[in-house]
Amino acid sequence: MKLSVSPGKIAISIDKRWMRPSAFVFVGLAGVVLSFMVVGDRSQLLDQDNYINYFRLTDIGWFTNIWAGRSSFLGFATSVMTEELGWRAWVLAINALGVDPEDGVRITVVVLNVAMISALWNTRRPILDLCLWSVIPVGLATMGLFQIRQGMAFAIAMYVALRWKRPATGALIAGTIHTTFAFPALLLLVARLLRRRGAIVSVSASACVGLLLALASPLLFATFGGRRVDEYRNLERMFNATYVLALLIYSIAPAMIIHRWFLEKRQDVHELVIDQIAVMHVGLIVFLVTSFFVFPFAMSRIGYYAPAMIAILLPETKVKQPLGLLLLSAVVMMVMYDAIKNYFAGVYVFFL
Repeated sequence: MKLSVSPGKIAISIDKRWMRPSAFVFVGLAGVVLSFMVVGDRSQLLDQDNYINYFRLTDIGWFTNIWAGRSSFLGFATSVMTEELGWRAWVLAINALGVDPEDGVRITVVVLNVAMISALWNTRRPILDLCLWSVIPVGLATMGLFQIRQGMAFAIAMYVALRWKRPATGALIAGTIHTTFAFPALLLLVARLLRRRGAIVSVSASACVGLLLALASPLLFATFGGRRVDEYRNLERMFNATYVLALLIYSIAPAMIIHRWFLEKRQDVHELVIDQIAVMHVGLIVFLVTSFFVFPFAMSRIGYYAPAMIAILLPETKVKQPLGLLLLSAVVMMVMYDAIKNYFAGVYVFFL
């Protein structure tokens, strides 16, 4: 909706997309999703108590002490991500409203899902994107429900990327909410800087950066996230050879988008954004696969991001040849396999 004011005249224009039947379907699906988040029982969800404690214990004293032990501006700038300044600021803002911690968590969940749904509306096929986001296990049922720091970071990153066409900026902002977004942010900066060099140079550089980050990840996590290593060590067992195979299959989607970029010389702004996200996704998959062999903990901390991106990238692929259809079918089958496996594991029980 746009509002324009001129002497003696006020005009309101509505985007034509909102007048299509598909828009009403999208709004209906979004309404169903948000209704679960508004009224659903969260008392038995994983991490619920942890987030309640976040809201209960975070106070303005944390901000006044942020300089403690840091002798330079660089140290402070680094702590903006390592201490997740954006998340703390959000918690303080919600607490300032005087709501209970439980209500603060619910408000956060609703807001992040509104942001994610708004981001998906700015895609080529918003209904398909929303359906994929709802079905992919690490999507709505995880980041949209109980891993809410990751969910808010992901939603903001995607909204800034798809609505404002600034993927690197979105990832940097997301990094202040969840530190792990520093990795895709760096890969997106590489994709942004090298996009004029073409698809081959961009994806090669992203893959190399992903490889180097994986090799350096033991040092990076020891320096910036050491306090979390023991806490999350038990997650490593969730990432096995089957997960690596899934990552390789998921890489088909960004590869098809990059192939389209290589063939098509003229692209609109939306396609340029998707190209950068696809380049980042390839680098991220290289990082995750390499981490499986050299430092599995890194995979356990960032592994959620790669399958979640399929909700954005898969609907952006274009199929013109039988081989492309076959490759795309492999990605769809992997999504279905993952969804069915997690259905029997009880991942979707909140919505059933």
